[in-house]
Amino acid sequence: MSSTVAAFALPAAGLAGLGAALTARRWPLVVPLLLVAIGLVLAIASLVDTRDLHRTGPLGYANASAAVCVAAGAAALQLHLGARTVRLRRATLAVMLALLTMPLWFRSRAAAAGALIVLAGLSPAVRRLGARTVASMGAVLVLVTVLATVGLALLWQQGPGATGRLLSERLVGVRAEIWLGALEQWRADPIRGGGELGAGTTGGSGFRRFAHSAFLHVGAVTGSLGVIALVLVAGLLVVALGRADTQATLVAGLALTALGVQASVDYVGHFVVVLAVFGGLVGSALTTCDPPRSGQP
Repeated sequence: MSSTVAAFALPAAGLAGLGAALTARRWPLVVPLLLVAIGLVLAIASLVDTRDLHRTGPLGYANASAAVCVAAGAAALQLHLGARTVRLRRATLAVMLALLTMPLWFRSRAAAAGALIVLAGLSPAVRRLGARTVASMGAVLVLVTVLATVGLALLWQQGPGATGRLLSERLVGVRAEIWLGALEQWRADPIRGGGELGAGTTGGSGFRRFAHSAFLHVGAVTGSLGVIALVLVAGLLVVALGRADTQATLVAGLALTALGVQASVDYVGHFVVVLAVFGGLVGSALTTCDPPRSGQP
């Protein structure tokens, strides 16, 4: 099932990015406004739904709902930085802060970390770095996060009562066991992977049919070939954002970093809506011709 979902999610992201790019050429504000509207609708629906005791949101999964709010918050940041009046700047700032605090409502620590990454775009110092540096630093941060998941998985392997196992359990709980299962499946067939998760170490529950890490999931299911393809796509995005080097691509780089960090410890990448909103954000940014205004508050 997981590969089937991903087969729909990835093309959805590409189509959203293409559609956003074409739209932004003529109406540059349409896509950010649409993404903000999606985020606000999701947030309001979550806040007023008294039946949603576990705060999963309309998507049925709290971390995915939080990820959409982070993308919408990044779109609001784009609007804020491009606003020409004080009133608009204040309004877009308020909307952005409201959206970026939603991960706290959903109790999503990974999305909250992503929200902080996006908030860094408010800093003139960060904007002075330029989109190329921000995208490159974001790639390094995602890599560090992936390596941390591998390390925590290996610590879990030490067995009950061991210091490393206790540390891993305290930091990420049962996810370390899931990551370890994905690593073991990847090592069993390093080139092609082992297909669907859900057997052996990873267990058979629906929760564990996903590795809760995009990198480890791709490695376990499709092997090193899939991982290489994933890295190439990510690298192309980093290069494209850096070459455009506008204010919009800088914010998009921060948003992709937020998604990469969250996807490294969760399976939000399997949600079509999540990848579509981030794809739309990036596609719109790549065709926005406004020059960078890095020194302005």
